[in-house]
Amino acid sequence: MIKVLIVDDNSFQLELIKESLSSDNRLLIYSTTDSLLAYEFAFLINPDVIILDVVMPRLGGIELRKLLLSDEKTKNIPVIFLSGSKEDKKRGLDLGCYEYVLKPFNTEKMIDLIRNCRISQIISDIRKDIANIKF
Repeated sequence: MIKVLIVDDNSFQLELIKESLSSDNRLLIYSTTDSLLAYEFAFLINPDVIILDVVMPRLGGIELRKLLLSDEKTKNIPVIFLSGSKEDKKRGLDLGCYEYVLKPFNTEKMIDLIRNCRISQIISDIRKDIANIKF
């Protein structure tokens, strides 16, 4: 199972995203409309991937990504930014997001993106483990 945390302040849109991604039974979906709560969730559930809306009240997606990067436990969680605008794409990519996806998105492409994101993370973890082997 791939644990996915979806963060979008629009509860209607959040439900649509959850519903579309739930079509893949290999994804375990968690969600919240509150970016500060999402930060706490990142520690509690240790998601494999976070899908994060860029524009959020209280704490925007860019700011939340910076917070996640500042902590050892959450800095390596891949983030896929989701936005209705290309405006913040460069900032998102500069923060090391895995991908910047415009709304509305294609469900199958998003599911493939999540899977590829997780595979990349596993490969990265294996490389780190190999690098730490002492002969």
